[in-house]
Amino acid sequence: MRALLLMGLCGLVVGCAALRKETLEEPGPIARAALREGNFVEATLVRRFADGNLLVRLQSGQVLMLGPKQTCSWCWIYVSRRVYVDVQERSAVLLSPKGERMGCWNGGPVDSY
Repeated sequence: MRALLLMGLCGLVVGCAALRKETLEEPGPIARAALREGNFVEATLVRRFADGNLLVRLQSGQVLMLGPKQTCSWCWIYVSRRVYVDVQERSAVLLSPKGERMGCWNGGPVDSY
């Protein structure tokens, strides 16, 4: 009985991992609509620091430091994954593939990453 329970849990975890990867990678309908209307570019969320600051690598290879204007409850999920960013001179908007938005301060380029 215990073995069957463990096998069921392992199957559930593997199934969730496969679903999670798919949903984190492909933009959903809300994100697709935002991508059509905004100036978002594809990027990779490289790191989330303990103080909440984020490192984002643009497709050009440039790495930017972004400071969320409020606590980001979803950013940690997308570390090492694709996100979208609309970069302005002093601010930026981070967009998850699910369509969640986060206003950020643009801290500028970072050379050490």
